[in-house]
Amino acid sequence: MKAQIWVETVVYTLIGLTIIGIILGVATPRIEKARDQAVIEQTISMLNYIDEQINSAKLPGDVRIVPEIGIKRGKLGILSPENAIVFVLDDSSYMYSELGLRIDKGDISVLTEKSGKKYQITLRIDYQNNLTYNGQKIEHYMQKAAIPYKIAIENKGNSNIDIREI
Repeated sequence: MKAQIWVETVVYTLIGLTIIGIILGVATPRIEKARDQAVIEQTISMLNYIDEQINSAKLPGDVRIVPEIGIKRGKLGILSPENAIVFVLDDSSYMYSELGLRIDKGDISVLTEKSGKKYQITLRIDYQNNLTYNGQKIEHYMQKAAIPYKIAIENKGNSNIDIREI
């Protein structure tokens, strides 16, 4: 009699664990997709804000501060040689746009590419101004970090915009 109770307890426990495993197996991919979609939407808002600050620094000597650039996933790049700012999210579970087709979302160009079983999402803003990072024509990437980045955007005159971390 006691052995039967233990067998039933083990069987019910295994059934419960199996059900929990099935629920997690179904829910986890959906949670990842929703998380990645939220990251992309927040990044678009952040890039629009940075773009507004760059465009509002109209006169030589104007400095604009972007106080909080939080990067939880992906990387933000200042591509001075290309006069562009990009955000790249590797290993996204969410397919943001049609594969291989560049779409425009305002001033932001969005490209979704297949990367294994997941996607690489690239958000890009190209500028007519001459962008520099800390006065140099280099590529600089800001990786995910626990503490938000803070940048200064300065109009150096003659369509030269310098971006630096502060």
